[in-house]
Amino acid sequence: LESITEAAKGTGNLMDAAVEASRARCTVGEISDAMEKVFSRYAATIRMVSGAYKSAYGDNSEIANVMERVNFYFIHCSNATLRNMSRICLIIFT
Repeated sequence: LESITEAAKGTGNLMDAAVEASRARCTVGEISDAMEKVFSRYAATIRMVSGAYKSAYGDNSEIANVMERVNFYFIHCSNATLRNMSRICLIIFT
């Protein structure tokens, strides 16, 4: 594992060091930890994307109809009881 950390610093072949560590039964977590000492852990940026699929359909009346029904549901039915939910969904989506 030390050879992985050293290779990550640029003093050797990181792939060879990782393969040798794997052959020595090191886990992926252990190998990752050895590399993390040099590279740090990747942190993904989470972003919300909206409208990506809707824009592909353009001015489609079917999509507009579904959007209206979904909006109606969230506005009027978000506090509905479970007992009434199936009846409400039947009314909205039929």
